[in-house]
Amino acid sequence: GAYLPGTGTMKTNLRTAGVLPTSQPFTAPPINYTGTEGVANASLLPANAVDWVLLEFRNSLNNSLAHARKAGIVLSDGTVANADGSQFTVGGLLPNNNYYIIIRSRNHMAVMSAFPIYLSSTTVYNFSSASGQVKGSGQTKFIETIDPDSNVIGDEYSIYAMYAGDMNTDGSINATDFNTVFAATNPTVKVYAKSDLNFDTYVTYHDYNAYISTAASPGSNIGKTSISQVQSFPAITAVTVCP
Repeated sequence: GAYLPGTGTMKTNLRTAGVLPTSQPFTAPPINYTGTEGVANASLLPANAVDWVLLEFRNSLNNSLAHARKAGIVLSDGTVANADGSQFTVGGLLPNNNYYIIIRSRNHMAVMSAFPIYLSSTTVYNFSSASGQVKGSGQTKFIETIDPDSNVIGDEYSIYAMYAGDMNTDGSINATDFNTVFAATNPTVKVYAKSDLNFDTYVTYHDYNAYISTAASPGSNIGKTSISQVQSFPAITAVTVCP
């Protein structure tokens, strides 16, 4: 993915190269998201933008019911913001209530929060601090442990990431995804493409060797499958307020 080893941060190559779109890119099937999130021109995107993500908010008692969706920009420190870099906000939800949160990427396996999250005006939830932060077993990949100061005991923290490679958003990373990358390989053109799995704006052998190689590889994500809840795309159901 976009992660930069040893830094706790992610690449901003898409933004720097000028290929990051100014409007949300989740309009194609199976997501078919019709939101209008975006900015008037590329200069208004955050300087530390990594890529677009789509957040989905599900009912705390029935996580097959979706109450809201909104696209945002994931920043280099992992924070999700509005398209212009301001604090992420979403409408259509009851304030101070609990919701499961799903994060969708263009080319990674989607994940759902391990439990319903209480949403207030200042809620922060870290999906990357442990494997148990997401619902299901083996849904995120351990990347590394960061030690900010070797002279300080107990300041270490682990980083887990979404699995790169689910380019057709079917919930599985398999040969179909591998073939998509292989067919799109073009190392001479800067692109914004699902098959650019390492976010360097080029589609090369690095993308499929590192993440979806069919050969035995410690880093290969072939065979990973998401939980059933994130493989569905239910219509938005309005939340109801009890009288």
